[in-house]
Amino acid sequence: MVEKEVENSNSISQIQFEVLKYLTQFLTITEIAKQRKTSRTAVYKQINKLLEKGYIRKLDKSFGVTDLGNRGLHSFIGFTNNIRLHNLAIKIQLKQKPRNWDLKRTKLAQIRIHSKQVNIKNNSYEIHPFSNVKIKTTTNSIIFYLPATYGKNTDEAFKTALDILWKSIPKVEDMFNIFLIKDKSINLEIISNHYSKLQDSLAKLYRKQGDKLYITDEKGKVWLIADFSFRVDELETIDTIKAKEDMDVVKSFFNELRKEPVTTTQILGMIRDVTANQVVFDRNMKSHIEVIRGIGKGMNQLTKALKEVKTENIKLRQKQQTSLEDF
Repeated sequence: MVEKEVENSNSISQIQFEVLKYLTQFLTITEIAKQRKTSRTAVYKQINKLLEKGYIRKLDKSFGVTDLGNRGLHSFIGFTNNIRLHNLAIKIQLKQKPRNWDLKRTKLAQIRIHSKQVNIKNNSYEIHPFSNVKIKTTTNSIIFYLPATYGKNTDEAFKTALDILWKSIPKVEDMFNIFLIKDKSINLEIISNHYSKLQDSLAKLYRKQGDKLYITDEKGKVWLIADFSFRVDELETIDTIKAKEDMDVVKSFFNELRKEPVTTTQILGMIRDVTANQVVFDRNMKSHIEVIRGIGKGMNQLTKALKEVKTENIKLRQKQQTSLEDF
């Protein structure tokens, strides 16, 4: 298979970008070759170029993506995707805990960094250095800190993150001899998640003006910000629980605004028109009420007059009857 490379402004080709992306998704060299329908040799050729550019580094049995690689990956993806999901942390309750769990979760972790053995005495373990997946243990749960994922929409980005999570779970279960999934059931909770709308025009406008955008809710908690992460303009929802829902609402609003463009001046004009109409309506209502009151007053007077006429008629009939009896 002959592959033609086209370098972009970030000095990374489409082929190199795909290899870099697959490295962050748990794929081995063989799996990458199958995905790209090419040979392992062709994949290693691209990996060597990524090593030369500083986008990845050689680890014990894999390759780790550097900060430069993450920035390049993010910038490149920003032109082909709409949404970035990041700061995603998912807590999974233990289904079955071994007797020596507390001992296992506080043991010394052996982690290789740049071919050196380092002892870290804590309860956090980096289980996949090349994909930046980390875990933290608690008394009754495991917390997974997942890498940034991308998609055309929030559902696609979230699905990619879940794929990474499902591949991580068996490795963690084997590591500690525990069960996170049992009888096809799992108890998980999202404790952190941020959704970013990439290449956002509003975020770009604020950046060019040197301004910051922070939108708070009725309780004063920030839920929407304009950001410039990895040199990409982003409109970001950051609420722990509603970040995904908020992003869907924000996208829907701006899509509707794009279909039916309206300026703030037009909005203020419409508000003034509605207010003016309301004033006229209020005046008319007052006039109508006065008319109704007048009609009511007239009806009372008419009723009184009718009663008086009725009384007079009765008196007249009585007088006529008396006259006939005298006759």
